[in-house]
Amino acid sequence: IPADTALYWKQPSADVGYSVESHLTRNKAVSVSVAADGTMKTADGKYTLAYTLDGATAYKATTPVVYPAAAQALTLNVSADAWNYAVVEEYVGTLTYTAAVVAL
Repeated sequence: IPADTALYWKQPSADVGYSVESHLTRNKAVSVSVAADGTMKTADGKYTLAYTLDGATAYKATTPVVYPAAAQALTLNVSADAWNYAVVEEYVGTLTYTAAVVAL
């Protein structure tokens, strides 16, 4: 899971993918979800930059053991139109990766 990801001015996308590996007990599996509000904001919150996520925003293992790690492709995208209307500032946003152990 990426701790920080830089997206430079006019860059259309950034890799925010993750890998899943698990070694759990019988009848258990790992589940991962990625949540986001689709908006990065300037420090004062006055300006926003919209984005979308494409790819694996959810993963649920089908067995207790996932090995080797299963790579999950996920991309953060900012449209050319969003960049064209963006004020030149630093924007910050949060993606929340949640992992849980669930019943099979």
